[in-house]
Amino acid sequence: MPNDADPFDHKIEVVIHGDAIPHFAVVHYTENRELMIRAHSLSVGDIVEYRLCGAAARMRGFEASDFHGFVNVVPMADAEIVELQKQGFAYMQ
Repeated sequence: MPNDADPFDHKIEVVIHGDAIPHFAVVHYTENRELMIRAHSLSVGDIVEYRLCGAAARMRGFEASDFHGFVNVVPMADAEIVELQKQGFAYMQ
């Protein structure tokens, strides 16, 4: 490979916030089945990780236990994005 670049030595962190939050709730699995199957399959192997805003989830009436197991609930999306940028992740919207 040119420059010893390993295409599998990368990671994608998806920070879930706002109107996307209910899609990841177990209670809404039936209407989001295909999306959840795809999202879960991408999380296998630690290449894609999902982080969901706990503050926004609580404002919508959800608790951390209401989401699929492959989703990590973090305290606040904005702070998580800042921390990921400090770790070297690029921000894409």
